[in-house]
This record gives sequence, structure tokens and C-alpha cells, in this order.
Amino acid sequence: MNSLNRVRPIIVMMKTPRSDTIRSQMKKNEFIDERSAEMGESAEKQFDRATKAQGKSVRKANRYEERVLHIDRWIGDKTWRPAYNQTMKNKPEISVEIKAMKRISRASAKPQSEWLWVEFKNVSGGEGWLYGGATLLATEVESGFYLLYLKSLRSWAEFKVDREDVVSNPNQAKYKSYSRRNRDDEMSLINLQEFIDWYEGASGKKALFFPKPDME
Repeated sequence: MNSLNRVRPIIVMMKTPRSDTIRSQMKKNEFIDERSAEMGESAEKQFDRATKAQGKSVRKANRYEERVLHIDRWIGDKTWRPAYNQTMKNKPEISVEIKAMKRISRASAKPQSEWLWVEFKNVSGGEGWLYGGATLLATEVESGFYLLYLKSLRSWAEFKVDREDVVSNPNQAKYKSYSRRNRDDEMSLINLQEFIDWYEGASGKKALFFPKPDME
């Protein structure tokens, strides 16, 4: 009995700081998620302005397209081939997934565009946005948005990333596999300019670029 009484206070003392740490980390994660969402919304608004400045139509995807198909916008131009779309079958539109500039890690000073996070698996372990239904990926850089064919980006990422080489530090995730703590996702960093150079060399075409109106 005496031995048990001595152990109990120790157990309580160990649990309390662990609980505080967990709560603190949860609040930190919530703050980071909220900040990421705000950055994403800001990038979407800037993309809308940049698209309209190019004389193209743009409309927001519906909830199902956003959540399941990883489509944020439909952009239209009469010179493009029609994309299958139940709500606007007769209008030539192309589906777009928008990605804002991101920090490499939580400790990074600010978002950057040199390295692009690509998602092989989502937080639940399902297919990530790299395997989504969008035709184009609009990735933000300081002066505008590169519109990249998602299929080409996926092929490049699958070829270049060593998914067997798993790292635990996001700063080491360049062309390697990285998963966030307590999540089932799988991501990697690829060099944006390296992909663009490969695409332009292989296709003989310039990568499509929409400048931000205030940066022209």
C-alpha cells in the first residue's frame, strides 16, 4: 500500500505536462491550418484576377469538385476544347487546382516558390491532389501563376522522387518521401524551375503563365 501511494503522485505529475504539451501542439496546428487556409483563399482571389486580366472567364468549382476531385476553378476560353462538365456542357472550360506559395517547414520565415510540395497521399492515406481530376495546376510564384499540366507534373514527380527514401524532416524532403506526424499523407518537394525546364524542352512549348495584374 505504501509503495502504491508513492507511485500515484508520480503518475499524475507525468500526465499533466504531457496533456499541456498535446493541447499546446493542437492549438499550434489549428493556427497553422487556419493560416494556410487564409493563404489559399488569398491565392485563389489573386488567380481569379490574373485569369480575368488574360481575358478568360473563371468560376468557382462546386463543393464536390473541390473536396473529391481537387478542382478549385474552371477557366474558359473559346479557343480551348470543351472539358466534360455536367453543369455547363456547351462551354469550353478547363479545370484548375490552385496552390499558394508554401513554407518548406513551420520554422521557415516566409512562403517560397522555388520548391513545390506535391502530394502523393492525403492525410487519410488516400490519393493526394497529384492524382486529382484537374487538368491544370496553377502554382503561385511571386509575380503570378504557372499553369502546369497535372498529368505531366505527376509523371515527372513519379520519375524523380525516391519514394523509398523516407525522411522525417521537411527540409530533407527534396525528391524524397515525407509524412507529417500523426498523419497518413505522403509528400515531396520538387524544384519548380527544373520541372518547367524539362516540360518546355520535352514539349517544345512555353509553360503557360498568368502574371498578377499589379505585377505586370
